[in-house]
Amino acid sequence: MTVLTSQSTSSWAWTGVVLASGQSSRMGEDKAMLLWGEKPLYQHMGETLKAAGADNVLVNRPGLSSNSIVDIYPGRGPLSGIHAVLKVCQTPALIIIPVDMPLLRPEHLTKLVCEFDGCRPVQYQNYSLPLLLPVNKEVLQAVEVAITSDNRRDYALWRLFEKLGGVSLPKPDNHQDCFSNTNTPEEWKACLNGEN
Repeated sequence: MTVLTSQSTSSWAWTGVVLASGQSSRMGEDKAMLLWGEKPLYQHMGETLKAAGADNVLVNRPGLSSNSIVDIYPGRGPLSGIHAVLKVCQTPALIIIPVDMPLLRPEHLTKLVCEFDGCRPVQYQNYSLPLLLPVNKEVLQAVEVAITSDNRRDYALWRLFEKLGGVSLPKPDNHQDCFSNTNTPEEWKACLNGEN
């Protein structure tokens, strides 16, 4: 396992992942390309990961950036992107975020890293994303089993989290705003009104 600094055992090298391969059917237009300020939303989310300390950022969507990752098993929700990224990841951990959580703050991601023990996933209580996922043999095997299952329930991130003995952190005080998803035009407008 790689440690970024000798001073802190909680400073792990990690790759940021923006999940952006959804259909955006409820939004009625491509969520990844919605403008947040002057930038497409997927770029804003990538910058949030970089601000939190990501070694590199991958976008789970073909053609959006030079670091785009394409699903090997499409149509299995966030698990599709996670599986594809695990095949190429070079760091001991991933932090996975959705493209449609624009009020997420870097400190929410650094908190996940601070609580990472090098072995178990970390997330906030009652939220599947953001998710810190270790990159190790156990995780790779568990994701491979889940994504090749014929039972769609096995694609749920909460099932993977439980199977891997994940660590749940208390929800931050501002979780209702910062962890808001923008799946509809109304939710997008509400997020824009909350933009700092």
